[in-house]
Amino acid sequence: MSPRRDPPSSASTKLADPKRFDPADYTVVTVHKEAKGLVLGGDPEDFIRYFKASLHPYDPDAEEEPEQREVVATVRFSHVAFGAWGGNGRSIKFDFADAVSGELLEIADALFDDEHGDTREELDVSGAGADLLHIEMIEVTPGYETFEVVRYLLAHILERYGHGCMGAVYYQADWESIGVARPLKERCFRQLRTKNRQVWFVDLGRVQPPLDEKATESPTSEE
Repeated sequence: MSPRRDPPSSASTKLADPKRFDPADYTVVTVHKEAKGLVLGGDPEDFIRYFKASLHPYDPDAEEEPEQREVVATVRFSHVAFGAWGGNGRSIKFDFADAVSGELLEIADALFDDEHGDTREELDVSGAGADLLHIEMIEVTPGYETFEVVRYLLAHILERYGHGCMGAVYYQADWESIGVARPLKERCFRQLRTKNRQVWFVDLGRVQPPLDEKATESPTSEE
């Protein structure tokens, strides 16, 4: 007969409380890959500028570079120059978006009513032009306050990199919404349903979220 085993105590099974997030204790490092240039007749990838932002503990006395410290969170995003492409008389959806990825095609189909950059009337977009800030991926290291970290990084990215864009989107599978939906709503994103996934969209003509918390930022570098 096996010996009786008592259930583990609550003290041994309780998850540790997440680390409190204070933006003043962290720094954001952003790297970018330059687009080749908005050239008439250029390839679709020439009209996209890719970025990666990472959040790290801030220590002004540390000898190592910020990006060599612990990674608290990572966001990959891009500036998609839909406006310049459509201005050349080519199809935004099929000549551009579909040539880049199925994901970008779904986003373009959710936002644009025609091939040349007119947004869908029901979206009532007030932002000028057709350029878009595309947030491709958000990851937060376990043990940190996901809501506060994502909320801060969204405001940081929209404020610093949303200029010249009519809106910003985050494209996700349903299972990816855990921990991300709440800060997206906090930053005024709304859901647009596509065939396969959800597109979260914010009209930057109506919303330019101020940074209500200040973190330091290391100089942007190029990959």
